[in-house]
Amino acid sequence: MSNALQNYFMIDGTASTTWGIWINGDGRWGGAEPDVESVAIPGRNGDLTLSNGRWLNSEVYYRCFIPKQFKSNYDSFRATLLSKAGYFRLEDTYRPNEYRMARVSGGLDISSIEWVNDTGSFTVRFDCMPQRFMTSGESYITLTTGDKLDNVYLYDALPNIRTKGYGTITFTNGNYSCSITIGQNTFTYYVYTDCDEMDCRMSNYTNRNSYLTLNNNVFPKLPPGKTTITFDNTFTEVGIKPRWWTL
Repeated sequence: MSNALQNYFMIDGTASTTWGIWINGDGRWGGAEPDVESVAIPGRNGDLTLSNGRWLNSEVYYRCFIPKQFKSNYDSFRATLLSKAGYFRLEDTYRPNEYRMARVSGGLDISSIEWVNDTGSFTVRFDCMPQRFMTSGESYITLTTGDKLDNVYLYDALPNIRTKGYGTITFTNGNYSCSITIGQNTFTYYVYTDCDEMDCRMSNYTNRNSYLTLNNNVFPKLPPGKTTITFDNTFTEVGIKPRWWTL
């Protein structure tokens, strides 16, 4: 195998090399674009820009190479991708500290297939959410009241809060302050408050939204910079998965 073929991508933790697929070139991780509308006003030079407050999906593609058994490996890879519904985790060895959430949209967009003597190359394209999530933000951090979490990125992170016990948890960052309250309970399972999905459940997936009270009806976030997290001593454990991300 050529020394140039050292990189690969992973789908939900399964390496593309499982199907004999290597990345033959860097490919493209598309930059996110803001969702904006341009409005033309008669008699006024230039357009007004109206932001919809979000970022659009972007395309990621890889130029791939299968050095042997092209047809069987390619067919198996294609069948696996088509079996996936919705978004899945996409990683590669070029960026080992981050991942994206990707999907196969409108069928499977594999193009530019070149196949000679059971060796072949092709390009695979994915439709991805705009965020590049950091692997450093996907583990729970067990906290002591008053601890700080430092968001070194430019975008608000939406954490998953894992608790045992009950009481109020407060997030403070400069002028930002937000709190949640978990009602008194005798749960033996962890309670998870997911600030992205806006949902509260136990680790056995039992819904617990009725035990959750939100300050001003909003879920907490981790803005850029250091956020101080304080909580009542009626909690026996508080952990946070911060979910750091950038664009």
